[in-house]
Amino acid sequence: MKHQAGQIMTKEISTIAYWELLEAAMDKMKADKIRHLPVVDERHQIIGIISDRDLQRAMNPRRIDNGGATEWAEIEFRFDPNFQVKDFMSFPVMRVRQDSSVSYVAHRMMAEKVSAFLVVDEDVVVGIVTTDDMLKLLTSLLAKDTNLKSVTLASLWEDWEPGIAVNG
Repeated sequence: MKHQAGQIMTKEISTIAYWELLEAAMDKMKADKIRHLPVVDERHQIIGIISDRDLQRAMNPRRIDNGGATEWAEIEFRFDPNFQVKDFMSFPVMRVRQDSSVSYVAHRMMAEKVSAFLVVDEDVVVGIVTTDDMLKLLTSLLAKDTNLKSVTLASLWEDWEPGIAVNG
């Protein structure tokens, strides 16, 4: 059975404006329990994406004085209060069609080392597919086969599309 991006994508997309502070992006990701936020401009057009990894890259470590103890100093991670989403977002946003095979999406994720694609239908964004969506599909396939014999790499990649290079 061939699975398509449109079947496994997340349809409800949270977004954030490019001028928002990084702390707002982190708060939104925590509240929505997500790791990717498409970034929008004034016209609500998607112009980029910010991930939890981008936020980690933006954090500045700061040693907290704990009364002079030298063995175990606490470290707090904070954002520079001037950093905005636009300073750390990735662009352009990678996209796949909703009828793209899951295999194609997985191969592109590995080859391009990205963990999310916007899903489009006729250039209209209809969802987002992330590595979490891919793992949900994998676990559901594995759960259907209690003896784990029929789910093989070959069956998972049965709809692989030639021309997609995968680098290790």
